[in-house]
Amino acid sequence: MLLITTNPYDYHFVSQGEITVPSIDDQEELMATDSAIDILGFTADEKTAIYKLTGAVMHYGNLKFKQKQREEQAEPDGTEVGALAKAVYEKMFLWMVVRINQQLDTKQPRQYFIGVLDIAGFEIFDFNSFEQLCINFTNEKLQQFFNHHMFVLEQEEYKKEGIEWTFIDFGMDLAACIELIEKPMGIFSILEEECMFPKATDTSFKNKLYDQHLGKSSNFQKPKPAKGKAEAHFSLVHYAGTVDYNITGWLEKNKDPLNETVIGLYQKSSVKTLALLFA
Repeated sequence: MLLITTNPYDYHFVSQGEITVPSIDDQEELMATDSAIDILGFTADEKTAIYKLTGAVMHYGNLKFKQKQREEQAEPDGTEVGALAKAVYEKMFLWMVVRINQQLDTKQPRQYFIGVLDIAGFEIFDFNSFEQLCINFTNEKLQQFFNHHMFVLEQEEYKKEGIEWTFIDFGMDLAACIELIEKPMGIFSILEEECMFPKATDTSFKNKLYDQHLGKSSNFQKPKPAKGKAEAHFSLVHYAGTVDYNITGWLEKNKDPLNETVIGLYQKSSVKTLALLFA
C-alpha cells in the first residue's frame, strides 16, 4: 500500500518531526531554496531530479510490505524500507555538498579555521534510540575537541608566550564516555559484532553490554525505572546529562541492508542523477 497525498504532514518521515515553526514560512523557504539551486549552477534536469528523489524518499516512508503466503517473497504491507530511503537521501545530500563546494570554490588565498563552533545539538528525549546515541556521540566528540583546544592547548600557548599563568584544570575531559562508545568492545563495537551473528537479538546485545561495562565503567549505568517513564535498557552519563537509551531494533538499524537488485535498477535509472549517485 502506498499513500499518495498533497499534505506533506501525512508522510511518515515528515510527521516524525516538528510540524510547524511559527517563525518559518514554508512557501517562502521553498521559493528561496528553488532560487538558490539555480544560482548555484545546478542544471534544470538536476533540479528536477532533486525534487523527484526527495519526493521518492517521502513515499518510501509510506510503503508497506508483508510476506506472501506460502512463498519466500514480499508484497507491500509494512514501513521497513528505511535503508533505501536513507541511502538515496544520504548520497543525494553528499552529492549536493560537493557540487556546491565546487561552485563556490575560489583560487584566492583563504584562511582555514572555524570561527564559531555550534555544539548545541545534544538530544535528551523521553525515548532515546540509536539515532540519539549517534547524535550525542558526535556532540560528545565536538565538545571534547572544543575543550582540548580552548582549555588545554590555549593554556599551553600562554606558557609558550611567557604569560604568567596558573594552569587551570576545567575538569571537562570527556574521553571516558567517548571511549565507552567507540573503543574496541565499546558499545558500537559490540553492536557491530552482534550484527554478524544471525541469531543475535536485542536481549543478547543488551547482555553483552552489561557483561562488558556494567560496574566497570562509571559512565555506563542501569536505568532507574519510574512511573510513566519510557522503557530503557541502559543509561550513559554524557557531559550534558545522563541519557536513558532503548536498544529495541538497533541490530536491524545498524545492518541497514540494501537490496542489490534495487541498486542495479537505480544504476540503470532514466533519472540520470539517481544513476550517478549509485554508479
